[in-house]
Amino acid sequence: MFRSHLTSWWALILRGVVSIIFGVIAIAMAPMTVAALFVLAGIWLVLMGIGAVVSGLSARARGHRSGFLVGEGVLTILAGLVVWIWPGLTSVALLFVVAAWAVIVGVMQLSRAFRAERHEWSRGLMGLASIALGVLLFANPMAGAVALSWLIGLYAIIAGILDIVVAFRLHAPRGRRHVTV
Repeated sequence: MFRSHLTSWWALILRGVVSIIFGVIAIAMAPMTVAALFVLAGIWLVLMGIGAVVSGLSARARGHRSGFLVGEGVLTILAGLVVWIWPGLTSVALLFVVAAWAVIVGVMQLSRAFRAERHEWSRGLMGLASIALGVLLFANPMAGAVALSWLIGLYAIIAGILDIVVAFRLHAPRGRRHVTV
């Protein structure tokens, strides 16, 4: 699985940069209304899902197993569309959609990390961060929009940084790939 992304390392960098930009915007504009925040979050989720599906289909075309990656992408696109299309839902309902997405995708990411040829610690951390976000959101559904914006923004920044780390590890010259970052 580690080699399946060798030709799409640049897509991970792009995904990471988009995540970091979204995270900074979500933190900076925390006082926004919840509906506006979730429209922005919906767009981000759809873009991240498309990136995962494209990477998964590209890996599958090269004969690599990519079911978890495609599944993660489809689930992320669906979550993004639900959040984007119905921003008028109560913040609690939207929070549960994001929380469920975070837990399920986190489990998928952990599974991918352990199934990789070399256990990808950064992907495993991403999975743990996703699960932690989901659990925190389920545990406190009445959290204010500012706290929710900060949590989602911080998660997006961490996710972006980890995607960029993985991309650089994948793109490193063959002899240097064993070096842990």
